Amino acid sequence: MLVLLVGLLAGALARDWLRSTSPPEPRAAAGATTADFHPPSSADPMPREPLPVETRRPPPAVMPPGQSPDPPTPEAQRGALDARLRAEPVSASWARFNEAQVRSALGEHLLAAGIEAPLDQRVECRTTLCRIDVHTRDGEIADATEVQLLQGISDGLANTRIFRQPRKDGTVALVIYASGGGL
Repeated sequence: MLVLLVGLLAGALARDWLRSTSPPEPRAAAGATTADFHPPSSADPMPREPLPVETRRPPPAVMPPGQSPDPPTPEAQRGALDARLRAEPVSASWARFNEAQVRSALGEHLLAAGIEAPLDQRVECRTTLCRIDVHTRDGEIADATEVQLLQGISDGLANTRIFRQPRKDGTVALVIYASGGGL
């Protein structure tokens, strides 16, 4: 009798040891049989059966009458920024400080970098927003001016929106809106 108990105990221990060292058997999905399961092979690291993908789409957004799903045109964006600039009151100290930063970037920084000065420039700052108009001889100078200007004002006016306007005579106008906050 003792031999039988020792044999049963040894068998149970062996069975537990085998379960702990062998990989778990896959569980079949509801309604699936073991014939539906294809374990990956060592040559194929991906399962052969694709995982289920959610196919439902969110309902389309309801657009108010008169609006289109297209993003606003650059002209509309520029118009909105001009309207925002005109609506802002002027903070004399903020405007004076930021206008000086912009003029420095368009003067000293361009000169130090060996970039031709703009043909014309105008800066208008209010309370949180500045508009910078720069007219350059060509596109290459416009590119270099843009880079130097953005580097020169990045501490205080890090958010910018730039509108580039090539002209028929080969010159390029840059209209830049800059703000320390969001645009």
